[in-house]
Amino acid sequence: MFRVAVCDDDVWICREIRRILEENHFDMCAGITADCYTSGEELLTDLKTRRFELLILDIELPDIDGIAVAQYVRENLHDDQTQILYISGKSQYCMDLFESMPLQFLVKPLEEKEVVRLVQKAVYLKYKKGYMFQFQKGNMMC
Repeated sequence: MFRVAVCDDDVWICREIRRILEENHFDMCAGITADCYTSGEELLTDLKTRRFELLILDIELPDIDGIAVAQYVRENLHDDQTQILYISGKSQYCMDLFESMPLQFLVKPLEEKEVVRLVQKAVYLKYKKGYMFQFQKGNMMC
């Protein structure tokens, strides 16, 4: 299972991304689950006990922004494997994102075709070296 966290303070965007993920087929994975978060703080709380293969992060959030969430994943969790896809209504943030090694940056409004293409790329990057054995222990995937 390929796990995705979508974090955007606009509930409609979260639901739309979840719909896109559920309605499309992605090669190399048995299925995709998407959890939606409307605040960076809420996502950071879950990241202490859960892992995702892909984070889709809005940059501008009311409490902890998407860039800070990505920095936490890279620096505090020492996680360089999770793919990060930034989304924003403003393109001015592009240069601020490189340190977190993002997969890509998409400007809103999002095009379904681009979201599908980039999620497929994230799936490919996860599984290109062969399939991994994974198991669940409590709330953690190992």
